[in-house]
Amino acid sequence: MSRIGKEFTLRKVKDEDFKTMLELHNICNPDWKISSQSMEYWKKHGFHKERSGGVVVFLKDKLIGFGTYRVHPGVAPYSPEELDINILVHPDFRRRGIGSTILKWLEDEVKRQFKVKRLTTGTMCKEGVKFLESHGFKETFREKITFINLNEINLASLPEYKNHLFQRGITIVSFDKALMWKEPADPVPYINPVGMLPPYQVEDIKYKLAYALIVEAIKYAKNMVYR
Repeated sequence: MSRIGKEFTLRKVKDEDFKTMLELHNICNPDWKISSQSMEYWKKHGFHKERSGGVVVFLKDKLIGFGTYRVHPGVAPYSPEELDINILVHPDFRRRGIGSTILKWLEDEVKRQFKVKRLTTGTMCKEGVKFLESHGFKETFREKITFINLNEINLASLPEYKNHLFQRGITIVSFDKALMWKEPADPVPYINPVGMLPPYQVEDIKYKLAYALIVEAIKYAKNMVYR
């Protein structure tokens, strides 16, 4: 256990912290609130102790900040091992060095266990991006997240692609169900990344193969009754 100044206490996240972490998240992100069901699901299935962790900051018995990390394995040669972090500090307690202390804890914890080459974070909060830049991080690229309504997609109307790939000896293999999480309240699957080996990125194959991978993912999501 360590302290930030004389007022604040910092320690690792415990299971009993998730309820107040949810409350703080919804205070800091009124336009992106998380349900208690989703938080419970994430705590049970997504907060893997071997690749995830977090720290909380208290003022006496009040949670006023927290930080979490999750290390995603690299999918070479498409993407390196990367670190996804989330840092939140209550609006009433910002600009007191709490966020910097949380970031330092997360960095030390990750460096002790992993060799991460890239950090990812959401850009919905411009202040958060500026905060990371002020601590030496440099933006290299941005990924746009697009949401689609699966109920509006008629798979039967989509162009056929399997014969095109079959003629070139390419077979599409079903997704492993263990790779997909089905949240009870807010089911949202993500397709990330879509990658191909360089020899298959020529113009004749490129769009059919990428298209096939995305459509197969949509088919699977619809079969799982995602929205």
